[in-house]
Amino acid sequence: KVETIWTIVPHAGRLLIGTGPEGELWSIGSDGKDAKVVLDTPDKDLLTVVAVGDEVVVGSAPKARLYMVDDKLEGVLLHEFVGDELRSLALSGNFLVAAVNDFEERSISSRQALTSQLNRSSLTGDKPQDTNTERARATADAELWAIDLGPKRDLLRAQDAAWEKWLSKANQYFIDLLAVDDKGTVLAASSAGGKIY
Repeated sequence: KVETIWTIVPHAGRLLIGTGPEGELWSIGSDGKDAKVVLDTPDKDLLTVVAVGDEVVVGSAPKARLYMVDDKLEGVLLHEFVGDELRSLALSGNFLVAAVNDFEERSISSRQALTSQLNRSSLTGDKPQDTNTERARATADAELWAIDLGPKRDLLRAQDAAWEKWLSKANQYFIDLLAVDDKGTVLAASSAGGKIY
């Protein structure tokens, strides 16, 4: 049933793989064996996975939800953002940072926009397969949210403590985040003109 692999993260000697369109997080041995579903969500796509110590958090679409993986298959819903996708997560110091995109037209997602970009002739050498330029240019608003997990990096604070908006950009969406230090600094890759914030 897996059609898309969104992210692969090594954790505790295994690989964690966020997939779509069934909203499943798979765990597989580094030898490619012993594959099993460790999280099954009602969402279509699991776009991002981050390890916080021994624990793991996952971001989803088409609801921008943050889940913590536990010993039960369904996991724990930590937070639901206003938006269409929680595209990327980063851990910097005690801060968990989330890139949340809200698309104007609900049928558009960064997945469709990314697929259109991958089909461009400059990347494949072939003619573009999707000539509908309206869908290729997704209009979105992007926001970066952060939560201070405290010195023990307690993920359950993401349920109760206030999330702080760090950055908001119109007419673009965030694609990826990278923690650049251990003091609360991240880089955010944007869909707009090759910008990094």
